[in-house]
Amino acid sequence: MLKNKHLGMALRTLLACSVLVGITALVASRVVSDDTKGQPEMTKEQMEAQKKMEEAGRPGPHHKHLDAIVGEWNCDSKFWMGPGEPMTAKATASYKWILDGRFVQEEYNSEFEGKPFKGIGTFGYDNTTKKYSSTWIDNMSTTLYVSSGTCDDSGKSFTFNGESPCSMTGKILKDRSEWKIISKDKHVFEMFKEGEDGKMMKVMEITYNRKA
Repeated sequence: MLKNKHLGMALRTLLACSVLVGITALVASRVVSDDTKGQPEMTKEQMEAQKKMEEAGRPGPHHKHLDAIVGEWNCDSKFWMGPGEPMTAKATASYKWILDGRFVQEEYNSEFEGKPFKGIGTFGYDNTTKKYSSTWIDNMSTTLYVSSGTCDDSGKSFTFNGESPCSMTGKILKDRSEWKIISKDKHVFEMFKEGEDGKMMKVMEITYNRKA
């Protein structure tokens, strides 16, 4: 008899818990579906802030300047390690739009001193800072390189400025990149880096020719 009593109490408790869980789930679902109900309307200031945030995140005419580099390219590269003749290398590069037209991503493939060299770059325009931005990583460095720059009114001449640590001394050195759009089928990228004497010297030049 006692055993049956305890069993009945357990069943009633289980039933009550099941009902409680069901009610809780129902209330929660209504709260989720009606999450906008009961919320105070946005103030004028909040609406303006939201509008500015949306405008800052929307691709615009400055992004269109980057259309000139989108595509598949053959590259002739030159590298200066110091005074004298540069080292040369052949490479290929692919540029494509990502994140709904907000950034262009580059994949660069070449050889350096007989070893495969791979790099990934991104280019974009920051509506907030009003500047172009660039990042670079590759398989011969652990440095994430970041630079920012401007473009002339024609959309065919970019200048980027950045800084990165010297791999031998760790000293932070400044650099400047100049990027010229020669035509729809050719562009040239040059990089100048600060030396230990504080002077800028040309360290790289890459000529991009669009694949047929």
